[in-house]
Amino acid sequence: MAAGEPLSHGAHAIPEGGGVQQAEERVAFFSIESPGRSWVFPYSRILFAHADTEGHRFFMRTISHDLWLTGQKLGQLISLFQRELVADIRTGSSEWGTIEEIEVSENPAGMFQ
Repeated sequence: MAAGEPLSHGAHAIPEGGGVQQAEERVAFFSIESPGRSWVFPYSRILFAHADTEGHRFFMRTISHDLWLTGQKLGQLISLFQRELVADIRTGSSEWGTIEEIEVSENPAGMFQ
């Protein structure tokens, strides 16, 4: 079965590898691979982020986009973003949690805040 193909019960297979990749030192940008697109965001455009207490949902608002991640152990991302050490986010698993779904949507109103 290929990564991301629907399973019989409606869930999607989580590819091995992927997940959140930590940089060895601070980086100016982080990348996100969402269905059909690859994105690069500068840390300087992050407005705020939060994760639910169970670590299943993570939300980040940038000046131009809203980012939603669904998975497991996502609360750990706050610490990595505070230190500007997130380099890459894609579906899959890593020591920093499991990313099951990535949703990126435009937030054009944010550019005027």
